[in-house]
Amino acid sequence: MSNVTAMEHSPITTEQVSRLTAKTLNWKAPEPDGIHNSWIKWFTVTHSYLAHYFNQFMEDAGIIPEFLVQGITYLLPES
Repeated sequence: MSNVTAMEHSPITTEQVSRLTAKTLNWKAPEPDGIHNSWIKWFTVTHSYLAHYFNQFMEDAGIIPEFLVQGITYLLPES
């Protein structure tokens, strides 16, 4: 990996967070935090904080809290 060039990223803006959260379904909740999307969508004061932290995570992935990278996967049989 030493010869792989790091990918440049443009900073995530508050407007991008607002636009993308507006597209989410209200009563869906990602695990394990259980926060429904409607709370994130309508509490717009949090969008600037989310953009700030997303940008920090892009700069240093080592600071991402473990609960943000956990999830549940369900295997569904093909029909």
